[in-house]
Amino acid sequence: MLDATGVGRPVLDSLRAPVPVSVTAGNKVRHEDGIYYVMKCEFVMSEMPKVVPGDWISVGEGRGVDAVVSTVRANNQPPLGVVYLNRDRAIYEGVVWSGSHWEFAIQGTHGGYADKFPRLAEYVRTLRAGRW
Repeated sequence: MLDATGVGRPVLDSLRAPVPVSVTAGNKVRHEDGIYYVMKCEFVMSEMPKVVPGDWISVGEGRGVDAVVSTVRANNQPPLGVVYLNRDRAIYEGVVWSGSHWEFAIQGTHGGYADKFPRLAEYVRTLRAGRW
């Protein structure tokens, strides 16, 4: 049963005419050939946690990889830049909020060596000093 009075009517109408949607890793919503292509980040299950440069986060599900936030971008993808250790090398890479956890914006190691960037020096020091 569905209430078709007042504000319930648009819900009823939308169920009668489903809208095809394809969830993508893109950076904008687009409409082609009757299909809406929508970014994964538009379907977040929970709000992205508030973080600032210098905060520690875990990237990945479960225990994940310990990382230090180095960059917070207001309107760009990925929203965060982090430094983390891969073996003994400090790596700089972008991460996104999946709705339940942080994940690398690009799967696999695609970042650069953080030690090469003077602007990342304080975050690399924090990282190497350890989380606890």
